Amino acid sequence: MSDPTVFRDGYTRNLRVNSKKGLHGKLEGEYRPCLVAERDRMQAIAQKGDADKTNAAAIKLLLEKVISWDATYVDEDGTTVKSVPVNAYWLAHLAPALFDSVYLIVLGLKPSDPSDPSPEAAGSEDRDYLDQLAKPETGAADEGN
Repeated sequence: MSDPTVFRDGYTRNLRVNSKKGLHGKLEGEYRPCLVAERDRMQAIAQKGDADKTNAAAIKLLLEKVISWDATYVDEDGTTVKSVPVNAYWLAHLAPALFDSVYLIVLGLKPSDPSDPSPEAAGSEDRDYLDQLAKPETGAADEGN
């Protein structure tokens, strides 16, 4: 089946973020992709530079868009794995790199990870992610030069 070019109401996609050693475990679920207007609203909020408002808006968006997931944590005894629901509390407690990946996938700026990643591809994705974080912001005048 090919990827759609338009999304109808209620359309869902598979969410998958492969584990990143030392950062976070694997996460799978379903989500509803953002439309262009939703993505643009989130980018406008982020560009204002208020981290608290940006994070609150991102959590609110993900709460609306992430339908299900298999997120877990290890209980205090260190052996019992517990599932957690999709809610604002657990979204805010995702590992930062995992949160960023889910957010970019839902915004439509990154595809879900492959179900059987090669080590080479996983390594290049990590480098791409780190390169993106390290990139200085440029103005529109700098683009294309």
